[in-house]
Amino acid sequence: MKIVKRALAVILIALLAIGIYGCGDNGGVSYEEATEIVKNLMVSANEINRIHYGVGISHVEKDGDELYADVDPSERYKSLEDIESFTYKIYTRDLARSTLNASFGENEGVVDRTPRYIAVKYQNEVKLLIKKDIEPLNEIYEYDLNEIEILGTADGVIEAKIKTTTNKYKKLVFKHEADGWRIDTPTY
Repeated sequence: MKIVKRALAVILIALLAIGIYGCGDNGGVSYEEATEIVKNLMVSANEINRIHYGVGISHVEKDGDELYADVDPSERYKSLEDIESFTYKIYTRDLARSTLNASFGENEGVVDRTPRYIAVKYQNEVKLLIKKDIEPLNEIYEYDLNEIEILGTADGVIEAKIKTTTNKYKKLVFKHEADGWRIDTPTY
């Protein structure tokens, strides 16, 4: 009877450990690998923050009362496709979709504020226009990528705590999708 109880206890502990740490595919991610994944994605956080939460994409300065202006020729992101591609490369599909909807002023088909960007069809070409007086969020984080603490990894998810350059800590979640690891928490 004691042997059966011990065997059941060992099995129960093993099942609990599997439940806690997951038996799914987490890409064989060690804490060292998780740190590298987080660092590689967070390098782009400042750019994501600039585009979607900060000063926005550079535009041509023109006098006039137009609300929107043309993209500055020196800007890296010149089209709707450029912004979408970059955002989907860094954020998970769901977070990217909601972030893009917010930047383009749509929330489930309803315009919820003046969009940062609009894409208009002009002479058979879709043209990106930028709101001239974008209001950045009050506090947008920049990150100290030397201060990353991996809180856990399981089932294709990494949870990390990263220090900001203002000495705050922000907890972020990273998910493994079909096309690689992505950030699943807003970075602003």
